[in-house]
Order: sequence, then structure tokens, then C-alpha cells
Amino acid sequence: SVNLDNMIDEILFDLDDFASSKNISLDYHYSNISIDSDDVLIQRLIFNIIENAIKYTEEDGSVDVSVKKDDDETVIRVADTGIGISDEKKEEIFDLFYQVDDSRNKEGFGIGLSLSKDIAETLGARIEVRDNKPKGTIFLIKFKNI
Repeated sequence: SVNLDNMIDEILFDLDDFASSKNISLDYHYSNISIDSDDVLIQRLIFNIIENAIKYTEEDGSVDVSVKKDDDETVIRVADTGIGISDEKKEEIFDLFYQVDDSRNKEGFGIGLSLSKDIAETLGARIEVRDNKPKGTIFLIKFKNI
């Protein structure tokens, strides 16, 4: 059993310096929700998604994390106020070595989201990508409740 509050708290603590360097606020809405999963893999999955959100959010933006559980699934939601992703690129972002915008300064090697998708599939979860109106992206990590 993995307590998501504790895990996400630790991840946000680890990423705080990175977010602070861009004056990005990190917000988490505590939920007291736990799931049965591999703690190492789920930590890497959530870390990758939040780190990516920070990476593609411009200075003075925000990254908001929340967890909700209903009868069918537990959903971890990571919403940023970043550069956003066009509809045609939403599937490509999970390809190995793919990076959204070649004109930007490259950070990383384009393996984070590919690895995240592989981890999600290993854990029996799925990742959805949506627009965050008026600006940015929302990643939803969905786990079926057992």
C-alpha cells in the first residue's frame, strides 16, 4: 500500500529547488488516498510527470497536483500553466527521444514521458493528456481500483 500524500510530498520536496529556480509555485491538495502498487515504480512515474510539468512551465507559472478516487479508479492529476501541447503532438510526446519544440533550449533527452508510459503500462495504469484552459497541460495518471 502506497500513501500518495507522503509520496507526492516527498517528490515535491525533491523538485522544489528546480521549481523555485523558475519561480513556479507547486501546490498539492492532500487526499489521504493510498493505492496498492509498486512504490519505486509509482514514485518514478509521478516524479517524471511533475518534473516534466515544471520543465515546460514558463517562469512565474504553477504546477498543481491532486488525487481523487471514485468507485472505479484513482486519478493523479498534474496540471501546469506551461507551453501546452497541440492535439497532433499529444500522442507523439510518449515516443522515445521525442521533444515537443525543437526551437527551445533542450532539457533532457526526451525519454522521461516514454519511460512514464512504460511504467504506467507495467503498473496497469494509463496516462491521458488534456489541455489546461486557458494555458498549459493536464496529465492524468489513472489506476483501476482493485
